[in-house]
Amino acid sequence: MEPSIENLTASLQKHAQIFDELLSLIPPKFYLPEDGDKKTVNKRFMKNTKKDTADKQKDAERKTRAAAKAERLDPDSFKTVQDLQSKKLEQENAKKTKSKTNGKNADHARMSKMDIDLDDSSSKVQEPEMTPMVGAGSISELKEKLQERIQNLRQKRKAP
Repeated sequence: MEPSIENLTASLQKHAQIFDELLSLIPPKFYLPEDGDKKTVNKRFMKNTKKDTADKQKDAERKTRAAAKAERLDPDSFKTVQDLQSKKLEQENAKKTKSKTNGKNADHARMSKMDIDLDDSSSKVQEPEMTPMVGAGSISELKEKLQERIQNLRQKRKAP
């Protein structure tokens, strides 16, 4: 026993009418914002509102993170180590050329402020003399030396 289409439409119309009557019992000031007075809206009825600035800032951060991730994962923008190194080298060269033109006057001023000692005799470090290695000899001699060394180490630790 299926309800007919007329019965269903009548039931739906009756439910819609009841819902409209219930809705008319609630004053519209609680669910509709007033045109001129946005400050008079009670915040306890507006649970999910956020400040616009915080929302915009979060959206901007999300977009930048998504763009960075898309850039990282994009196979067309994949760069090899050589590409990255050459780019870095170009940037360093550009910085050096800028610093050379801008930094000559600054370097001169810095150097004039510094007290420089040009006497190298006191700062010279004495290097030990280099002596050539003694010829190692044959392989059999090296093996004998190794066996002697092993024997000496065993005696020091009192091993059999």
